[in-house]
Amino acid sequence: MKNLQKGFIAPVLIGIIALLIIGGGVYVYETKKAETPSSTDVQVQQSDQVQPTNSQNPSQNTQPKISDTTKVVVMTNTEIISKLVVGWKNIAFALLPGFPNPTVAFYGYPYTIQFISNSRIIIAYQDDFNPLFAILNYDSSRQQFSYLDGLRSSPFEVSESLWNTWRKKYGDISYPPQTYGFSSTRTGDTVYPSDWKKVTKNPFVSVKPDIIVLSPNGGENWKIGQTYSISVATKGDLGTKTVRLNRYSDDGVRVGEQTIGTMQANTFSFKVPVGTDETRGAAGRYKIQVVSDKYNSGMGVSDESDNYFSISSPTQQAEKIQVYVNVVDKDGKPFRPDKVEWYYPPVNGQAIQYPAKCTNEACTRWSVTGATASKIYVVANYRKPSPPGALCFSQAYDAKLVELSSASAEITLTMGLESYCE
Repeated sequence: MKNLQKGFIAPVLIGIIALLIIGGGVYVYETKKAETPSSTDVQVQQSDQVQPTNSQNPSQNTQPKISDTTKVVVMTNTEIISKLVVGWKNIAFALLPGFPNPTVAFYGYPYTIQFISNSRIIIAYQDDFNPLFAILNYDSSRQQFSYLDGLRSSPFEVSESLWNTWRKKYGDISYPPQTYGFSSTRTGDTVYPSDWKKVTKNPFVSVKPDIIVLSPNGGENWKIGQTYSISVATKGDLGTKTVRLNRYSDDGVRVGEQTIGTMQANTFSFKVPVGTDETRGAAGRYKIQVVSDKYNSGMGVSDESDNYFSISSPTQQAEKIQVYVNVVDKDGKPFRPDKVEWYYPPVNGQAIQYPAKCTNEACTRWSVTGATASKIYVVANYRKPSPPGALCFSQAYDAKLVELSSASAEITLTMGLESYCE
């Protein structure tokens, strides 16, 4: 009996051990299987849908939140323009305030698209009467546009100040603005994204065309046969500029006008030709005038030397005059004015005044130097200080036309105080 039990116990123990080994293996396998993640491909859904307008609280410098499973897509300017143009009718109707349903009325495509960051654009479009503007954000991950801000009321113009505000608020100031304008020679209503071409001019930064003659600007003496530089400062696109040499008589009337060349840049070299009329006293004074050919009709953008210069032979010296001015009161006693000025006879009602120089400590004697004419006006002014809030004041004034027969002269200005009430 003992032998039978001994033989039976051994197989039983072996079976139990085998079961434990098999069960443990299954448990380890199932545990490992549970810990291994399943492999899933991430799909990015692309859509041409647009995000509805939120006119109450438009987003400001905030980018849409991207989930961990979404790929960030970087779009080029051309690709964004293509999305905008191709989907314009739906995008405009869904996002732009007041934009009509294209099935009822269609305002047309934007004529200007300007990038103020990689994903923010300012667009200019038009209704039946006025230009309108909007700022859009493009979410490249969702392929959607959203409305941020705009202008659709008077004065229907984006000023440079407003443009800078938009750029700082919605754009990236480190990003150089890039502008695309519509340009096509085709007829009909069909447009393509390639019709919007990059332009260098920023339509929202206005530059008023202007010319300023810098040299010669008065007082110079040019010698016949020598070459001189004519220089100007310009603003805006002025095109080719015509340079003229204008001659004036002793009473300030233009008596001659000669076109001496054209300038593309802002400097021009001119050799005074033999035979040019010389300046004699006040006769034959000259000014340089520069006129923009582009705006010659209509805007009339031009400028002329502020004062006269002279032209003489190489051996002739520029004739300068000196006038001493004594200032007295009505009793003949020395009088100190606030200032003494002089100017040439006005041309077309305009005159540039130049300050005289005080020559004594009391400033009752003044000196006018540097004039190159036989006729000038000298003016003295004085205003007596009044108590604060006073309605009346005292003022003295005198002026004289000085006609010179030589290179120097001395005159007296008499100052009489008179009362005035405002």
